[in-house]
Amino acid sequence: MKIDHVGIVVRDLEAAVKLYQDLLSVSVTFEENAGWKSAIIKTESGKVELMQSTNPHGPLGKFVAERGEGLHHLALEVDDVQAYLDKAVSLGLRLIDKKPRRGSEDRLIAFIHPKSFNGVLLEFNTP
Repeated sequence: MKIDHVGIVVRDLEAAVKLYQDLLSVSVTFEENAGWKSAIIKTESGKVELMQSTNPHGPLGKFVAERGEGLHHLALEVDDVQAYLDKAVSLGLRLIDKKPRRGSEDRLIAFIHPKSFNGVLLEFNTP
């Protein structure tokens, strides 16, 4: 297992990308998803995913309206997402996804609800 990425919600993806590029001189890969668009910044030890909602009533739209910009989730890369979901259930944790689904970079992903994980939205994903 390793830390794969940190997800950060922003209001203006272009402005956020410019800030990261100006400060860190990084390259960025852009993606469009259902309900959001993202910019992925690769580092030597993981990634930063900047995300802007394209749906004010979707999860990211609600997040930014209620909490503002900032840290959204922590993603761990694991070999078997379903095995970690099953373990989470056995520990009594609340799941957002009962089964893995396709996410950014066409990887299998699933989330543990932050209310059952010390306030952190935890994502498991495959390599």
